[in-house]
Amino acid sequence: MLGGLGGGGTGGGLLQGLMGGLGGGTDNSGGGGCKKYKIISARGTGENQARPTGYAGFISGVLSAVPDGGNYEVRYAADVNYATGPGVGAADAIRYITEQHSSCPKQMYVLIGYSEGAMVITQLMNKPSLPAENVVAVVMYGNPYFKGGAPQNSCGAKGGAGVAAATGISMPAKFSSITFDCCNPGDMVCQTAGTMITHLTYPRSANEQAAIKFAVEKIKAGKGVDAGSGGTSTDSSKSAAGGGLQSLLGGLGGGGGGLSNLMGGMGGLGGSGLGGLGGGGGGLPGLGGLGGGSKRRRARQ
Repeated sequence: MLGGLGGGGTGGGLLQGLMGGLGGGTDNSGGGGCKKYKIISARGTGENQARPTGYAGFISGVLSAVPDGGNYEVRYAADVNYATGPGVGAADAIRYITEQHSSCPKQMYVLIGYSEGAMVITQLMNKPSLPAENVVAVVMYGNPYFKGGAPQNSCGAKGGAGVAAATGISMPAKFSSITFDCCNPGDMVCQTAGTMITHLTYPRSANEQAAIKFAVEKIKAGKGVDAGSGGTSTDSSKSAAGGGLQSLLGGLGGGGGGLSNLMGGMGGLGGSGLGGLGGGGGGLPGLGGLGGGSKRRRARQ
């Protein structure tokens, strides 16, 4: 998910290549007008802005189960600039939610992020202006900020730490009761050790169904976060020592480039492996490199 996930320059993303036909697609216009709830979604690296596939099943499942919902796909590059890209996405999300909240003060929000998108959602939750009382559910897949032992850890991995956990950025504790932070054992993004293949196993899985059930129950309960409860975690503007995320993760890809080398900018589908993973060798046969340089369409609000 992190790292281009592209296929030949069309912006389709690795998930489209490996899991084509996932179906659905999202209402990138935001659903229009006031709704009972809006799903605010932030895609992973290289996913198409207009039709991301990684959480399409989640979105369609929730929208089918609870009437009068809409979806807004966060506008950001979703490229390999992990130091600042998630902050750009969080800024777009809070802009949209602020505008919506002004016109639709009773509208509820479900937040979902996959991979780099989970970084966007985490930074969004740290925004002081977020109307937390209207946020009823948060779902994250393969979260780079994942931290073991947290009460919101909802899938197989309960311990360990994500590749960006050492930045000190994490979600405010007050959101834990409404958060489904899903990390699979062996997911190299939310566990640091493991494989990229495992990072791609959330769609169409039992965990996806559990996430849908979780969000549906929270929407029906209609209870957001008490704005005065808990505390906030490290502010998203603060970076770890050593130049932030990019330098913090330097060397994971076999030489100084951080996540950009580890997972990003890797050719189109059809090569001989996860190019660049672990320093470039043959990688994992059959997953031809996770593409970069894709063209992305801007969604219209």
